[in-house]
Amino acid sequence: MNRPSGYVGLVALACGIPMGVAAQSGASFFEPFETLSDSRWFVSSGWANGDHQSCLWHRDRVAIEEGILRLSLTADAKEDRDFSCGEIQSEERFGYGTFEARMKVPYARGMNANLFTFIGAPQDRPHNEIDFEFIAPQEPVLQTNFHTARSSENTALHPALSATTPLSGSRTGSGGISTARLFAMCRAAICRMSRKRSI
Repeated sequence: MNRPSGYVGLVALACGIPMGVAAQSGASFFEPFETLSDSRWFVSSGWANGDHQSCLWHRDRVAIEEGILRLSLTADAKEDRDFSCGEIQSEERFGYGTFEARMKVPYARGMNANLFTFIGAPQDRPHNEIDFEFIAPQEPVLQTNFHTARSSENTALHPALSATTPLSGSRTGSGGISTARLFAMCRAAICRMSRKRSI
């Protein structure tokens, strides 16, 4: 099923708590994730983004527990995929502004936990997408992507701030990344993207 994508999305294994978004019209929202409102969020289920994706989006991989959104990746095979995974997308369209999410990001080879904005063919609009992808090809890295209808070559890798900084901490548990370090990685990536874009 090719479900039209929402406009702000989260894909992750254990995505964290509140998310705030400022819309172009000046409206904003804060999501405490006490429940998963069908009027605000679309849960991807029954499809994948293409042959390159080894998991099938499935609603079983999306849960709310004690005010925390948990998106998971499991070896629970679905249809023609060996794994099933979770994704949510906003139902409402948002323009420029500030997007914020608190995420506990897991790192494992082949995994991609991310926050993204998207608009494109499903909305009868030119493709525009901004991705913040937390990956670990060798070690934890933030990959930023800025895709447009004209170019998908706006990708950059932003290494972890310090190779000596442990990935676990009091706010993350084993195998995650601290909120402060995550914020600093994103901030550095945004600065680099802004400089590159203004040239």
